[in-house]
Order: sequence, then C-alpha cells, then structure tokens
Amino acid sequence: MRNHSHRVPGSGPPAAGWKCDVCSEWVSSVEDGLVEWLAGEDARGRSRCRGLRIVHYRCRYDDHRVFRKFYSVVERLPLERFLRADGLMFLVSLIGAGDLPLEELLELTKRVQVPGYEQGRQWFEEAIAARVVEPSIGTGYYLQSEIEAVLRWASEATSGKTA
Repeated sequence: MRNHSHRVPGSGPPAAGWKCDVCSEWVSSVEDGLVEWLAGEDARGRSRCRGLRIVHYRCRYDDHRVFRKFYSVVERLPLERFLRADGLMFLVSLIGAGDLPLEELLELTKRVQVPGYEQGRQWFEEAIAARVVEPSIGTGYYLQSEIEAVLRWASEATSGKTA
C-alpha cells in the first residue's frame, strides 16, 4: 500500500494526511487510519447510525463500552476503502442508502476526496472572516483555488508573517 498524503500546490510542506477525530494528531499514513461509526436502533426499532469519524487504530471506539453505554455496535472500515474513485463511489453508495447522517457523510467525503480540504478545514472560518476568500459555491464547499488560498494564508499566519 502507498502513503496517500498528497501535496497541494502552494501549501508549503506536504499535507499531513487526515486529522484524527479523537486525539487531533495527524493520521499520516492511510494504513494507520480507520473510518468508523456507531450502528444501533432508535426507540421504534429503526436503524440508527451516528458518530462517523476518522481515527487512528489506537483511537478507535471500544466496542464493549459502546455496546454497554449506547446499545450500539461499532462499524469500521480501513481508511483506504474511502479513497480514490472507488472510494468516492462507495461514499456515494452510503449517501444513497441513507443509513448514515447526510451531513457527516458529506463532510467525510470532502475530507477524503478533496485535495487540501482536510488540511484547510481548521482555517476556513477564520480565513473567510479575514476576507482571504469568499466561497464561490457556499460555506462548507470550496473550490481548489479557494482551498489553496486558505492554505497559503494559514502557512504565512503560522510562520509569523502577516496574512
């Protein structure tokens, strides 16, 4: 398997991968990451899934604790399953099935499919407030040129330069 961290033009150092939703450290290699969520039933017996997240193997849900606390089981797949064209098709199939929360699936799709999105995610709101970019499509949906501008701005801001 290959390391799927990628470089966004103009973003400074190579992208660090994906931020773990538990420890906030970077999952720098695809082999070290999982996508997981909780699956259970609501009070009426209907299937209910939630808690979709990207994590390191070491940060994954504790299956027994989740079952005892939430009466849910943990579903998980390797991060690799969500990448490239086949991963995009898999994500689209999950969206179509409607079992997982749509907003969580859309955010996961952007995180794993859009170059630079994951690295810029923590900066978008601040960059918009600073008028670095004005989203052409809408808040939460950014063109590559907008992502690149945010990453350049963030790189300058974190290196002590003024944006």
